[in-house]
Amino acid sequence: MNNRRRTGSMQPPRVRMCSSISGADNQGDGSSPASAPPRMGMASSSPVYPCPPSSAATTSTEAPSSENPSEPSQPDTVEGPLPGSVGVDGRIYIVIVEKQFIPSGTCSRTMTGTFKERLEFNGYLWKNISQETKMFCFREFQKSFYWNSSIDHLVYDVWEKRARVRYKDFLNKLHAKGERPRYISEDIWANWMQYWSSSKAVTITDQNSTNRKGGPEGVSVSIHTGETLSH
Repeated sequence: MNNRRRTGSMQPPRVRMCSSISGADNQGDGSSPASAPPRMGMASSSPVYPCPPSSAATTSTEAPSSENPSEPSQPDTVEGPLPGSVGVDGRIYIVIVEKQFIPSGTCSRTMTGTFKERLEFNGYLWKNISQETKMFCFREFQKSFYWNSSIDHLVYDVWEKRARVRYKDFLNKLHAKGERPRYISEDIWANWMQYWSSSKAVTITDQNSTNRKGGPEGVSVSIHTGETLSH
């Protein structure tokens, strides 16, 4: 009996020793003294945290920028593909710089190609083009290009402004050549030719020619504003 009492009297110090080792780790968890060894194992592995690896990764990513001070724009482009690169679906990646698509030439040629797919009877002016046809051309544009979703709200406005200019150039080349291409029906061509030969269109053409030569007083006037250029 005395031995059993002595053995029981030794158990409280063991509990206190375990609690002193675990410290605040066991507050409120209701764990028994037998759980002390696992806690010791956790304490031994405690130096391995997410913070040191992340700080090391930060250091490694900052090193290239310090070694290449001549390329300040590089951090802005590493998040996405290079402009002009082709994606897995065959579409070309584009960006917007100063309200212009990059690569500009590729986008412009694609726009001109879509104009030929749906021509309207009164399409001798961009302002006469229906919204339905404009959306058709824009959807065709989307089939050839893709971009970061963060600029979705800008893409259509930039496309519409660029398409207006490209459409005017498209009409000007047709008018200057004076020959109906196969992709334009005879009735549409006849209507366009009738407009181009009208006094209004002739006046606009003369004004544009004057602007290209520097204006009546030798001061160049922009020919990329207003509907007066769509002839």
